[in-house]
Order: sequence, then structure tokens, then C-alpha cells
Amino acid sequence: MPATPFDVDPAFPMEMTLTRTGSMIGTPAYMAPEQHAGEPTDARTDQWALACSLYTALYRQRPFAGESYSDLSSAVLAGVIRPEPSDTRVPRSIRAAIRRALSLRPADRFPSMDALVAALSPRRRAWQIAAALVAVAVAGGVAAAVLAGGASGPTCADLDAPLAAVWNPSRSGELRGRLAAVGGSPKPVADRALSALDRYGAGWTAARTRACTEARQGVGSAELLDRRMRCLDQRLVEMSAVIDGLAQADAAVLRGAAAAIDGLHAVADCDDPRDSVPRPADPRARARIAATEDALARGWALQALGYFERALPIARAAADAAQQVGWSPLEARALILRGECEDRQRLYPAARATYDRAATVAARSKDDASIVEALARRFLVVGDHLGRPGEAIEGRRFIEVALERAGSPPRLRALWLHYLAIILHARAEEDAALAAENESVATWRQLVPPGEVHLVDSLETLGNIEISRRQFDHADALLREVLAAKIAARGSENLAVSDTYTNLGVLEASRGRLAPAIEHWEHAVATSRAVGAVACTSLMDIGMARYELGHWRAAAQAQSEALACMDRAGTLIDRSVSILRSAGSPELAGQLADAARLAVVRGDRAAARASIDEAVKAGGERRPDVLLARAELVRAESGCRQAREPYANALASAPPDSPSFRAAARTGLAECLIDLGRPADALAALEPELAALDQAGAEPAARARPRFAIARALVASGGDRARARSLAEAARYGFASLGAGGEARAAAVTRWLAQRGW
Repeated sequence: MPATPFDVDPAFPMEMTLTRTGSMIGTPAYMAPEQHAGEPTDARTDQWALACSLYTALYRQRPFAGESYSDLSSAVLAGVIRPEPSDTRVPRSIRAAIRRALSLRPADRFPSMDALVAALSPRRRAWQIAAALVAVAVAGGVAAAVLAGGASGPTCADLDAPLAAVWNPSRSGELRGRLAAVGGSPKPVADRALSALDRYGAGWTAARTRACTEARQGVGSAELLDRRMRCLDQRLVEMSAVIDGLAQADAAVLRGAAAAIDGLHAVADCDDPRDSVPRPADPRARARIAATEDALARGWALQALGYFERALPIARAAADAAQQVGWSPLEARALILRGECEDRQRLYPAARATYDRAATVAARSKDDASIVEALARRFLVVGDHLGRPGEAIEGRRFIEVALERAGSPPRLRALWLHYLAIILHARAEEDAALAAENESVATWRQLVPPGEVHLVDSLETLGNIEISRRQFDHADALLREVLAAKIAARGSENLAVSDTYTNLGVLEASRGRLAPAIEHWEHAVATSRAVGAVACTSLMDIGMARYELGHWRAAAQAQSEALACMDRAGTLIDRSVSILRSAGSPELAGQLADAARLAVVRGDRAAARASIDEAVKAGGERRPDVLLARAELVRAESGCRQAREPYANALASAPPDSPSFRAAARTGLAECLIDLGRPADALAALEPELAALDQAGAEPAARARPRFAIARALVASGGDRARARSLAEAARYGFASLGAGGEARAAAVTRWLAQRGW
């Protein structure tokens, strides 16, 4: 048996190269016996492909059976044609002509393409057969058919036959039924997904018709027409694979149906596809490239569906095959898919290395568009997923030069600007981030319909940038547009919807409106739970917000659940430090500050000092949380005289929208003022804090530390001793209500009261 055009296990499933039986598939299914055998080809090979395509369109099945390449190749080389359906209304003369053109030996086929067309064109059905000829033509045969000319030549009408085999009312109805059965997916969700498929199919048909019409008018060459049709074949493979995947998908994948469809490669890219490096002249190499391209198209579809673990081996095999055949443009595209799959599986170092290799291969093939795509995706991995925005931004100029050389395609430019905005936002360069994301949003609005996934992603990032710029009204409008679009596309029960509720909570918290923030975060938690997940970050946010409002029991419950959730995810403080350290995350300094404060409470000053030193090296020297951790360590090691200034520095740097941080810093400073003999100053600092907590209806535990500090200050300043005793007793109760975590402090209050005979 001859080697397969795509070097895989002979029993490898057909998903590598073909779609389901009855669907339009890629070039391998249209390869003549001589191509499978690696023998020379001629015009009779095009004739065979045309007949194979026509058989598929007329009978809604392929002429040769086989669910793997090996099986298909065996059937073709044996000349075993499937019998036509018994109820077919195709005239006998047409059936005979197709079978002759599918003869195993080229010499047994028609002497020319004109002779085949004549045999397929009895007067009564000439228009129907001519249209079908073009409609099902594939790369390698279409140019000859379309450009043949003459009165009996094919026309450019009704070119949707291959699409009808993939997407038709029956399949649409089946998919609507599957989408309707998913919880949290109302009718608009099905409408959105089905409309996206209808729109993609209409665009595909229009592009095919345009290619045919321009070729008949003499615009462009036969080679250009072949490239366009080959590109459109691959787009249909992608579309078919997504539809097939949705037909078998579980609820989680079905909820993302619209996003998967939005993730298909744009049909518009096929208007003028170019090979930056000529394809090999050897027919066997060209056949292998064609098979690999179809495999890669299916891999991209699997990636769009979220099946990254299934798409990854396809991408690896495609890259290897392209390298072996020596055609670098295909290798670069396969590596980009491989990097995307690795990235989405959080294999970030591997993704970075793969994108490096993809960019190198693309540069060797002078494929500027692939250079941009590889480097832009690498940029996001390094700057966001690995948390190294400074390192990522160093490569910006190279990406923009490649983008300019590629002609700055709108889609590619919009995607790059979105990635750039994310990293600029991470670097707190908000004005520059705003400009980049505004342009990205404007471009996507021109290219795609409202609610399309790329546009929604850019809008959400723009909303988050506006939160940082404190442009809260604009941020609110953007995030609510995003929320509505996500619910329309995915239903209310979806993790993407949960993420937007989380961002809306951050927006309200940044405004200082904790009650509506908690409401949004609770929506985020409920939404995530509906799909079997837990929004750990939102739980933590709820706990912190309730803490700041003084609702300690509710805060403790939320924090306890958040910690348990994070523990399952392996991100508690002690472990998250090592994770963030290995990733080089910008959040490392903040996590080290938390670890340092925890170490001070535990009495492990050496560990606290080491964490602070590392936080400073990680760029956190002026971070408020690092300053507070340093103040508490200085106090534990050297006393309040040395700690007063560090506390003041921490307080001065306190974010305006973080009352809990401000209270912690102010209380620590007040305690030191008492120890330094300045109780009146301590009272002046603490009374407003306690009044605010009282007004908010804070629970006893939330008010315990400032109450005890005020009691100490009153006694030290000769103030109201009765109030001091009352405050201290209330503080003791508050500390005790914390359970084991407050026992030591409650005992300290008891000793203090006893020393005064209370």
C-alpha cells in the first residue's frame, strides 16, 4: 500500500482529514487513484475530481467509503464505487458519465474535460448539471472547469451545493433542538448561533460565486482561482467540523456555540489568498500539503469548540508533516494552532516556545501575516499569562513592523491592538491602553455584527481600562453592553457571564458602592455554580466587602468558602507565592506582602523579612501592601518608635477605594502613637474610623481592634474610664466571636481589664 499523504497511523480516525460521511470534505476525498499512488497527473485527474465532487453533491454521499485515510485510499485504488441510492432521480446517462470519469485507469475516462461536460449536459438538464459542476468543484479541478468556456461550460449560478451538504434546514433544526435543551439557554441563544452559521454560509457562497464570476470575466489567473477555491474548501471543512462537533457536544460546549462559530477563520480571507513560498511541483508533495491543510482546518475547528486536547495532536502532526514536505508557510500556521492549544491548556512556557518557533518559520517563508499572529499571541502569553508585561512590550516594535509589511489587515490589526491594550493596562499605561482598545473596538464594529466574540472581548477590556481611569459611567455602559451580548450568545448560565458580573462588581467597589458590588459578585458566584464551577475570586471579594461593611459573620462565611475554593485550586498564600514566583507574575509582590504579614502574626520574623525583601526585588517597593507589611515587621522587631514612619507611609499610600486597608494602617499607627505617649493623637485618628464602622452597622469583630485601641487611649489620656471599660469589654467580645483566630487577642484584653481592676 502506498504511504499516506499525511504521515499518520493508517488507522488514524478520519477526523484528521475528513468530516462526517455526507458532508463536504477537503482535498483527500477528491484525490484520484494516481494521486494516492504518487503517480503523474494530467487533465484526466481534474476530470476524476470533478466527477467525484458531482457524485457527492447529487447523492449526498462520497463515491468511495472510508473513515480513515487508509480505508479511503484502499477503496479508491481498488475502484470500489458505492452504489447510487436506489431512489435517485438522476438520469441513467448522467450516472454512466460520472462512473466513467471515476474510472480507475486514466485511459478509461473521457478524452477531455469538454467531452465530460458534453456527456453531463443533456438538453433538458444542462443548466442544472452545469451549475452543479462548478458548485462541487474542488482545488485542482475547478480552474479547468470554470475556465473551459463555451456554451456548454459551467455557469456561476447556484454554487451552494457543497454548503447544502454541510448546513441545511434539517441540520439547523437538529442543532436548534440541542441548544434548546441546554439549561440557561433561552431561544435567543439558539437564534444567535444559527444566525451566525447562516451568515457564515451565505458569505461562503458569495465568495465562491465571486471567485467563479471573476474567473469567467478573465480577472486573475487559473492559479489564483485554485488558491481561492482551496481556501474556501478549508473554510467549509472548519464550518462542517464545528457543526459536527456541536451535534455531539455536551452542555458546556453547546453554551459556547456562538463563540465557536465566531472563531471560524473569516471567509473574506479567501478573496486573495497568497502563498508566500511556491508550493512544490511534485504531485505527491502537493497532495500531502492539501491533506495537511484540511487536517489543520479541522484542528482549528476543534480549538474553536474548546477541544484543545484533541486539536493539539493534530497541530503537532500537521507541523511535522509540513516540515517533512518542506513547505514552511503551512508549518508556521500549524505551529500557531499548536501554540494556541498549549496556551489554552495553561502550558504557558511551551506556548511561548512554540510561538517563537512559529515566528521563525514564518520569517523564513516571508509570511508577514503569520509572523504578526505568532508574535502577537506570544506577546499576550508573556505579558499577561506569564505576568511579564515589561518583557512583552520590548517586542512591540517588531510586531508593528511585521504588521505594516503585511499590509495591516484590519482583523489582524484589531486583534493586535486588543492584545496591546491588555498589556498596557497591566503596566498602568491607561491612556495608551485606551487609545489602542478604542481603535480595536472601532475596527471590530466595522468588521463584525454586534455581539461577535472578538468585539465583546475588546469591549470588556475597554470597560476595565475605564474603571482604572475612574471613568465609571462609561465603564458601566460598556460592561452592561458586554453582559447583554454574552447572555444573548451564551445564555445566563455561563462562566463568561460570571466573569462580567465580577467586573461589574469591581466597578461598583471602585465607586465606593459596596452593596451593589456585593450583589454583582453574588450573581457571579450563582452563575458559576449553575455550571458546576465556583467563582473563587468573587467569593473572596464578597468576603472583603462584607468585612469593610462590618458584616463579619457573613464575611467570615464568604471568606471561609473562598479559602476552601482557593485551596482546591492550589492558590492559598503559602502556595500561591511559589506559583506566582515561577510564573514571574506582577502579583507576586502583593502575595509576598500578605505572606509577610501572616508570618508576623505567627511570630516568624525571619520569614516575614525574606518575603518583604523578595517583594521589593519583584518591583513592589512602593506598593501599599508591602509598605504595611514592612511597618508591622519593624514594629515587631524594633518597636513603635521605628514603626511610626513606616505606618505613616503605608497610610499615605492607601488606595482611596480600600477602606479596609486604610483602617488597618491607621489602627496600627494609632496603637504606636499610644505606645509612644501620644494617646490624644491616637484618639483623633481612631474616633472617625470607629464612627464610620458604627454607622455601617459593623459586627462586633469588625470594631474590636479600634475599640480596644480607643479604650487604651482613653485610659492613657485620663479620659472617660467608664467608656474605656465598656469599649474594652465590647472588644473582648468581638475578638472572641472570631473563634480560634481571636482567642489570643481576647485574652490580652482580659489581662488589660484585670490590671485595672475591671
